[in-house]
Formats: sequence, structure tokens, C-alpha cells
Amino acid sequence: MFRYSCLFGVRDIPVLLKQPHLVAHKFYIEYQPASYFCILKSTRQRTFSPVRFNSSLYAEIPYVELSRGVPFFNLSHPEWIMKIH
Repeated sequence: MFRYSCLFGVRDIPVLLKQPHLVAHKFYIEYQPASYFCILKSTRQRTFSPVRFNSSLYAEIPYVELSRGVPFFNLSHPEWIMKIH
């Protein structure tokens, strides 16, 4: 924990690099700078050699579906809004 915030570090890098997510927060250069530079390098490489983007992961986000006019009861994941488990 750094300034009351959880941070990603060097041990998180292998898992993060395999994820389809667009972003990961929080990397601080003051905390395990190697993790910051590793993600920076990976992001730069992806910029010049992009992998195919799978938008279906984002299309199921409730707020995206609602903005497309999908009724609440037809959402793919209403529990993400209502915190139902």
C-alpha cells in the first residue's frame, strides 16, 4: 500500500500482460519502478504491433448496453450494477 492506495508491482506483471483490458491502474514510479517500465515497454510494443481487439468484452458492460437502448432486464450482467451475487 502506498499513500493509502493499492498498487501493481513486479509480481503482477505476468498476469497483467495476459489480460485483455485496455488499462491497469496504479503504477507509481516510486514503487517498484521496474513494473512501471515493463508495462510502458509492453504498451509501446502493442502500439507498433497491435493485437486484434475483441470489443465483445466491453459490449457487455451494463452502461454500454443501456446507452445502446437495451432494457435493464435484458442486460447481460445486471448484477454488475445491482451488486447481486
